[in-house]
Amino acid sequence: MKKTVKMAAVACAVAVVTAGCSFNKADTHYKKAQELYQAGSYQEAGEYYKKAIQENDDKAEYRIEYGFALIGMKQYEEAVAQFETVVMDKDIPMVLKNNKRAYRGMGIAYFTMQDYEAATKYLNLALQISELSELNDDIRSYIASCYDNLAKYEEAIEAYTDLIQSNPKNAALYSSRGNIYRKLGEYESSISDYEKAISYASDKFDVYFGAYTAFREMGEEVKAAEVLEKASRIKINTDQDKLDLAKVHFYQNNYEQCEVEFNDALSKGLTEANYYLGDIALINKEYETALSYFLAYQEAGNTLSSTFFNQLTVCYIQLGDFEKAAEMLANAKSYAHIAIDQQLLRNEIIILENTGEFEKALTLMEKYIRRYGQDEDVEKDYLFLQTRVNSIVKDKE
Repeated sequence: MKKTVKMAAVACAVAVVTAGCSFNKADTHYKKAQELYQAGSYQEAGEYYKKAIQENDDKAEYRIEYGFALIGMKQYEEAVAQFETVVMDKDIPMVLKNNKRAYRGMGIAYFTMQDYEAATKYLNLALQISELSELNDDIRSYIASCYDNLAKYEEAIEAYTDLIQSNPKNAALYSSRGNIYRKLGEYESSISDYEKAISYASDKFDVYFGAYTAFREMGEEVKAAEVLEKASRIKINTDQDKLDLAKVHFYQNNYEQCEVEFNDALSKGLTEANYYLGDIALINKEYETALSYFLAYQEAGNTLSSTFFNQLTVCYIQLGDFEKAAEMLANAKSYAHIAIDQQLLRNEIIILENTGEFEKALTLMEKYIRRYGQDEDVEKDYLFLQTRVNSIVKDKE
């Protein structure tokens, strides 16, 4: 009996030592993973997170951080699955903290996948948990951006206003709210927000682009040019700064120079440059090239907008693929941007005209003329549509 007890005691001692070694290994792997993650080496970090989990699969922190590494690797569905393993239905502070971090991770993964409805759902679940209140502003910022992307502009303005109250000198928040006011055509509020953003971050390009666009949409070309001139004097420190300066040159119509700069940015992995290269190709009437750049921009997971889908619409119209053009036009409309309503309506008329729906096209053309007036091209199209519809009516008689 004594021997048995002694053996049991030894077994227990071995178990404790083994567990201790396992935990130490797990912690070592986890620390290495964190170092690699901070350095942006997500693939390598993921391997070490997996090793830590294998050593200690009860540690929720390992799975949460692994989930974020998977987001970094653009393995979004795998990230969501990893976060889901953490969530537990227990009213315990530590569990609630883990739940909050996991819901936030799921929200960010869906946000990056551009599934804004799902992102909003999980981000709101994270926000409802009172623990880790220091994460709340970050979560609210994602929620506000979701509302913006879902064209729920009033909700987005309310969300950004709440954030500004607790972060009254945050330039990015003013700039984001200014963008929404601009989409709604509320230019006075928009310019006010952009000016505040510039006052708090005069060395950041983004705060100038919004003001430039607003002045352009208002027809204030001189003020728009002044904004660009100020932006062009920002000190260049990073590759992103170089890309932003290329945007300034693009808006200044210096296409030859900025095309070189955008290609340089693209060679350094800054995929946003695809959008502007697509715009330059459109200006040059190189529609297939433009389309390839726009699709590359989309495939890289960049932010989509009504303007982006309108550019795709133009490409498909020019390439004669009116079915695809109609699909892109529907996407553009879903973003409800007042500043390009005129372009969207004109493109819809062109699509209807080219697919033989002349009566619908004529109705929309009359709406267009009432709203925006007519130039020589519009007048020609209007007369053509009237002729076609009158011919259809006579045939029916």
